Amino acid sequence: QSHSASTPFFLLLTSSLFEPASFEMDQEHVDDKDPTATAILPRIESLAEYQVMLHEEIRVYLTSLYAKHYTALAEQAATTTQQQQQLEQQTSTAEGQKWATQHVQQFCHRMKQSPKQAVLRINDLQRLDQRRELMQQVQQILSEWIAESQRQQQQQPDDATNHNITLVPLVQAHDKLDDVITIDFQIQQTTTTTTTTTTKKAKLDTTTSHTAFLPTSLFACRVPHPPLYRKLSLLEHTTQQSTTRATTMTTREQQGWPSTHRVILVDRYCGEAVLRGADIFVKGILIAETGIRANEAVAVYAHVNDKNGTTSSKVTCGMHLSQYQGHCIFLGLGRAQCDRAALFSQSSGVAVKLSIWP
Repeated sequence: QSHSASTPFFLLLTSSLFEPASFEMDQEHVDDKDPTATAILPRIESLAEYQVMLHEEIRVYLTSLYAKHYTALAEQAATTTQQQQQLEQQTSTAEGQKWATQHVQQFCHRMKQSPKQAVLRINDLQRLDQRRELMQQVQQILSEWIAESQRQQQQQPDDATNHNITLVPLVQAHDKLDDVITIDFQIQQTTTTTTTTTTKKAKLDTTTSHTAFLPTSLFACRVPHPPLYRKLSLLEHTTQQSTTRATTMTTREQQGWPSTHRVILVDRYCGEAVLRGADIFVKGILIAETGIRANEAVAVYAHVNDKNGTTSSKVTCGMHLSQYQGHCIFLGLGRAQCDRAALFSQSSGVAVKLSIWP
């Protein structure tokens, strides 16, 4: 894809955001006309398995900028005797180039990852006790919001939440800046263990609760966190026969789709917008799994372009999930704002709202 000289630099960076670092079909190409052929499974991966592909001109330009900076740092750290000056300059330049290359690689890796913390600057707080009081107020507000969100979640008919899991807000003072606080979340899992002790007189049951903190990032996940969401038959609210439901669930699990949520598949540009904090609009949806209803929690995936893909991996808007044989990545969770039919009949509007606790 060519870009004009007037193309904004940010667009050049994001235009190849979802290009896979490498792609090799795990299965050989299957002739669609052969009824005995085995279907090609979709390739489902996480954001951590991708890398940002920059145009070579941009990569060289960024590396040259950082190389000057790192070379200067290396020269400052080196000795300055006259006999070693020329050798040290050559060494510093080589080290600066190496560090700059590593810096750009880390930069590309982190472009895929949303900020883990919210950072807030506070004004007019002259005393530390004022900052502590404000942090306690923020903690209380977030705790109440989480409790209300969990209560509403449990009232949903499709609730697949593990109720032993709790989101815990973590409000802290910045370790370097006095007028800044950070807000993070931890996932707390509580498990109960009962131990029976037998004595001569009676049996005693001792109950012990264990609390552990789970990872909050979906960056390396292909499906929602198994501990966070219990396994739920996605078709339990339909009129299908139990044998049909079991067959459908088995097929979905074999293909790699989550067993806890129905699936929404969006195009690449919509996926990039999601990573920048946007919700999903109806125009960005390629596939919505059959049975999705308004206000249902869904798993969101982004379809990526595969340069080596076959005709069997082409995606048409509105196709069924079972027919999808392409390459996609898991982005996160959201709540559908309308049912499946409305998703493809409306010309505008929000289709899915993304949330930390959908």
